[in-house]
Amino acid sequence: MAIEKTLFFIKPYIDFKKAEEIIEYGHSLLTGRGWLFRAVEQFRTSPQTLEFYLDFYSQIGEKYPEVLQTMASDFASCPRGLVGEVLEGKEIIERVRSVLGPSRIVEENLEWTIRGQYGHYKQDGKLHRTVAHCSTKDEVKKDFRIFKRANIISKLHRIV
Repeated sequence: MAIEKTLFFIKPYIDFKKAEEIIEYGHSLLTGRGWLFRAVEQFRTSPQTLEFYLDFYSQIGEKYPEVLQTMASDFASCPRGLVGEVLEGKEIIERVRSVLGPSRIVEENLEWTIRGQYGHYKQDGKLHRTVAHCSTKDEVKKDFRIFKRANIISKLHRIV
């Protein structure tokens, strides 16, 4: 099992205090299963631009072009930025994604998962369905590149 790194962050419509609570909940789920990991880098950003979100979620635009503009615009119009971290550990991508729960059908998340606990979040009159992002194995290098280019993380972390 190789050591991996992944990007784990809370979406910008969540206030910073709640975001930190969700991250701590994720940590407790990981450690509760005996999975070792460490936060290599933590970040809290100012709001990001529409261009950032269009770039970051470009894979959604490839499958669902009608959704990308609305989603990116919603995130770019949020008064808060992102709260997150770079996590490192054995099979960390799969492990974080398992405690996060699926994003496509939030209602099917088990109650104990991050999305099961926090998956429906109302902010500014809008109901949001997912609260967090964790890179997939296929997209982790792209995610790190975009976050580095936006100066959100301090260095381009080597992905194993």
